[in-house]
Amino acid sequence: MNENTSGYEEVNQLADSGITTQVNTDFRPNHPTNRAQFSVFIARTINEEFRN
Repeated sequence: MNENTSGYEEVNQLADSGITTQVNTDFRPNHPTNRAQFSVFIARTINEEFRN
């Protein structure tokens, strides 16, 4: 993700806290999030045991 991309700092904060992870170098903010992915975000936010 490029430093000039909108939301760069916010996405990095989520990654640093283990709520989201990066599989590769792609950042796809316009792709839909499915229920399973969203559930993982919520679980990681609520319970640190689910974080990487």
